[in-house]
Amino acid sequence: MKLKQIIIILLATVAVSCGSENNKKLEGVWLYPVEGELNVLYFHQSKVNIYTFDSFQEYNYTVNNDIVPYQIDLISPQDSNYSIKGIYEIDGESLKIKLNTQLSLNANRPQSLKGMNVGYFEKSDWTNEKFNDFYQKNINLKIVKINDLTKALNYDSLNVRKLMKRSFLYTETSQYYKASEDLEKVQSHNKNAYPTWQIWDLLARSYARVDEDSISHLYLDSLINRFPNHEEAYYQKGLLLCKNGEIEQGCHLFDQAIQKGAFEPSIRVSKLEFCK
Repeated sequence: MKLKQIIIILLATVAVSCGSENNKKLEGVWLYPVEGELNVLYFHQSKVNIYTFDSFQEYNYTVNNDIVPYQIDLISPQDSNYSIKGIYEIDGESLKIKLNTQLSLNANRPQSLKGMNVGYFEKSDWTNEKFNDFYQKNINLKIVKINDLTKALNYDSLNVRKLMKRSFLYTETSQYYKASEDLEKVQSHNKNAYPTWQIWDLLARSYARVDEDSISHLYLDSLINRFPNHEEAYYQKGLLLCKNGEIEQGCHLFDQAIQKGAFEPSIRVSKLEFCK
């Protein structure tokens, strides 16, 4: 093999390694409160899920850390020609990111992490107390929004988008039975507006909160069987098993969740509590 070919292969290997390392830093849950709501980025297995108050989106993503600020592309899973261009930087547990928000064939990439439309995210998990406190300060606003959505649903009772919104608000105001009722309707009339795994995950959590463990187990088992790489399902099922005294099985599932890439700190807290 010629020296030039060897150099090209080595450079390509380094580039892939750098990209992979940066993907590893991004992996996990990032939270950003803004205007009374919470925005979530969930990076996992070369995919990113974006949750806002009224929407869910999933993209494939790639990064390039040969240029500062680092570059990130969110790529349509339906057509890889379409992407959202962005830039970002990670400083410990903080992520600063700026996207052009337009899914386009020829998207323009932002040039600076200054000015408007910069997201300031903090590394977290789904149960971070700081952000739960943030929501509690806006509890009255949530009740008002629930009432508004309820009025709207009187005229359009199977509006999946509004039901999903209201289920989030019910969850955030600890009205888990009502959240489950809305989510069951979403599941029945979804028509692919939301991913099945997301609805099952939310249903399992809602039923677990009201001690309907048998129903929660059913959804978690379905989730694990159909989506075996959904690491949070292993953690949630492990918690249920430990709660019901099946400690050994629960601790085994905690380990599986970590192996599959779940957010480790919260699981380690559970392991300290149950897995003596």
